[in-house]
Amino acid sequence: MQLINNHNNVEIIKYQSPIPSGGPIYNQNTSDVQARMSYYSVPFAPYGRIDGKVVMEPAGQPSQNRGHVAYTTSQMLNEAASVAPKVALEIKNYARTIGSSTVSFEVEVSTLEELSLPTVVLHVAALESLHFNSSPGTNGEKGFYNVVRKMYPSPQG
Repeated sequence: MQLINNHNNVEIIKYQSPIPSGGPIYNQNTSDVQARMSYYSVPFAPYGRIDGKVVMEPAGQPSQNRGHVAYTTSQMLNEAASVAPKVALEIKNYARTIGSSTVSFEVEVSTLEELSLPTVVLHVAALESLHFNSSPGTNGEKGFYNVVRKMYPSPQG
């Protein structure tokens, strides 16, 4: 898997889609996941993008497979990692009480170059890694990493 070879270059975010069917992770927060699936026009799972761009299929593969994560290569990830960031983010005043579902933090955003985009939106998501003794779904998977549990203040940023 390409992610393993590029773990220092990649931050993966997973929205637990209801494809082929919704399970307990998806059911915990359907509205945020559905909003992001609609925004990205997710046609199937596993579907992926790098910096918002659809992962392209290799020559000779059907175009309906665009976005399939199996087409992600180390070269794609290295090229994306080599692009200089346009903003810097710093999380400040992070506080979490063990045993509580409350987390507080502030995000400070600084531009590193002039942005020529019409609208800039910050998306903040709480991610969680989950491990089950038995698979909660139909494919036998028991470990779920970097799952979006909630988006703040909303899935629209």
